[in-house]
Amino acid sequence: RRPERNSTIIKFAGEKSAVLEWLIPICRTVFQNLDYSASKKHPHAVGVITSLTFIPIRGISFSEGKSLLNSFAPKYAAAFSQPTFCTGLSSEPAIKNQKKKLSEMSDTRIQSALRKGDLKPDFGPNRYNPKQGITLVGLRKFIVTLILYLDTRKLDIAQDIADTIGLQGKKVYDENQQLIKSDNGEYLREKGKYPTVMTLALSTSSEGLTQIVCNLNDYENPTIVQLYQTAQKIARQYQTAVMGCNIIGYLPLHVFEVAHPYLPDSKKIGRLSFSRRLDRVMSFMNLSIFGEFNPRWQIIDFRFIPYNLTQ
Repeated sequence: RRPERNSTIIKFAGEKSAVLEWLIPICRTVFQNLDYSASKKHPHAVGVITSLTFIPIRGISFSEGKSLLNSFAPKYAAAFSQPTFCTGLSSEPAIKNQKKKLSEMSDTRIQSALRKGDLKPDFGPNRYNPKQGITLVGLRKFIVTLILYLDTRKLDIAQDIADTIGLQGKKVYDENQQLIKSDNGEYLREKGKYPTVMTLALSTSSEGLTQIVCNLNDYENPTIVQLYQTAQKIARQYQTAVMGCNIIGYLPLHVFEVAHPYLPDSKKIGRLSFSRRLDRVMSFMNLSIFGEFNPRWQIIDFRFIPYNLTQ
């Protein structure tokens, strides 16, 4: 729950049939107990249930996830007479623009656009209920938050490394080491290494360190090992190093399964049990040396799905 935003995020995992069985009752409880018109609005909220996002994990393909979304959305819209917009695969640029457009519209504009027919939901009525608002239903990959710890106190160096790694790209300097601006007044930037990664440099309470927060919107491209290796390479160009890292929140086991082939001795590691391969990834990245990463708690598969680590 986020009291300062008057919002709550609920996450649950299970078999497809269980998700479909329990999601409608959970949503019904929300609608019965909350009033969107009386709430303190979050800047990007569009309804008492703003977003329902399906995230395929172990054994579920994206096509199966999309099938589940298409099965759920009309039932949800009918159950609550709720204007429901399917945003599909939310990592696609067109889908991102659609979600951004809807989330930036005022409630009054949404209500007017629905009434005039300028805004048509994929499911549910064009009628706007101020107590409920509208809902966006989508599908995306699991976002992994990786924190890199740099052996430098200089935040500007950390930010340059972060910009070089991520989508935004590093700012461009002229021969006099002055930042170059474009005609619209924005700083020119080089193309970032990984367009699926969002980065931010921050100071830390640890003496002599800064950190880079990396949100991987597609943990298969790059994998966490590839990102770590790239960060180390770029850091060396600034006469510093990545001392270790941490992962925040939950993540699927698949994150590590796709990462270990990129370790330097991946051929030998591939013959080990998965428990050993997981240990090798964590050791290579100095994972949790600065944090409390706990695979038994944070890896979803270990909590919800029986898994044989000796495989």
